[in-house]
Amino acid sequence: MPNLFVIGAAKCGTTSLHYYLDLHPEISMSRIKEPHFFLGPDALEPGRPWVSSREEYLDLFDAGLPIRGEASVNYATAPCRPGVPGRIAAESPNAKFIYMVRDPIARIRSGTRARIANGHLAPPSRRDPGSFWSFLEDPESPANHVVLRSRYMTQIREYLEFFPAESIMVIDTDQMLRDRVGTVARVFDFLGVDSGFRHPNFLVERNTGSTQAHGSLNSRLRKNETLRRLSVVLPEPTRKFLIESLRRFTGREIVLPEMEPELRAGLESVFRPEVEALREFTGQKFAGWSI
Repeated sequence: MPNLFVIGAAKCGTTSLHYYLDLHPEISMSRIKEPHFFLGPDALEPGRPWVSSREEYLDLFDAGLPIRGEASVNYATAPCRPGVPGRIAAESPNAKFIYMVRDPIARIRSGTRARIANGHLAPPSRRDPGSFWSFLEDPESPANHVVLRSRYMTQIREYLEFFPAESIMVIDTDQMLRDRVGTVARVFDFLGVDSGFRHPNFLVERNTGSTQAHGSLNSRLRKNETLRRLSVVLPEPTRKFLIESLRRFTGREIVLPEMEPELRAGLESVFRPEVEALREFTGQKFAGWSI
């Protein structure tokens, strides 16, 4: 079983981190970035390349390497998808976790662009942009699946019921952007592998296209399970070329309206105690955040 889990948060740089970790000769990251095996079989969704078979899951890793990891961002979406930490603890009790975080409201905006790009949410109406954010519903509800992804300490507490605090490393996405090489080196040190390892591709930022809506063609391609699985085995330059080509020919810029002051104030009231608790837990200031 893997012993490393990048549990989120969505739109915080997990795709890039998965890629950087896999470059290290002592680390094997899953060939499918988000297998979501520990969500349990009841959580499988049609059209997604999520793995339910134990045999298929174990086949994603090189069993001969000391660190074997995956990066399923839905592992930090309690209470909508409960029970993940317990399932991991039963199979990999000595696991380590990396949790990438960013300004919680900025994460919501980035995640919203991605949902539009993937065809899961209608773009803002030019006639009535003020109604766009109504999909957030009640931000104080613990079951609000958009808001809960930014409830970072709520998610961490789920893991602390099964794992010690020292097994969880929290990374501010802003720090990764400012000092990618140094941040990745700290991750290597946390994992107990050679922290002096360097690779020129550490300077490559992955999955930066969430500011574009890719149209119906790309949406259909993204949901095609055969093509998604094929993309796992394509050489990196080929995969990158195909993705960028789709963005160039089918994409358009997504411009989100500003949140209503009342909604933003409601979100801030929800996130403020979460952020304060996260600062206490990590000792980090998160100085660039709006809360």
